[in-house]
Amino acid sequence: PTGSGKTLAAFLYALDRLFREGGEDTREPHKRKTSRILYISPIKALGTDVQRNLQLPLKGIADERRRRGETEVNLRVGIR
Repeated sequence: PTGSGKTLAAFLYALDRLFREGGEDTREPHKRKTSRILYISPIKALGTDVQRNLQLPLKGIADERRRRGETEVNLRVGIR
């Protein structure tokens, strides 16, 4: 069903995997500029929705990492 959160759940799983695998490697210059999760949308409108819907969870992740005193990471979502 549309709008049930399947795509968001997949992204949150992928983000969790990145943090569990990454450790301190996220601070290495060559890794900061690379894409680690790629989502190819079947339609542009869905890609735009995904981009918009990821902003709040990514902000929450960054805020929680800051609160815990963990290394800050640059979490961004882009669309082309």
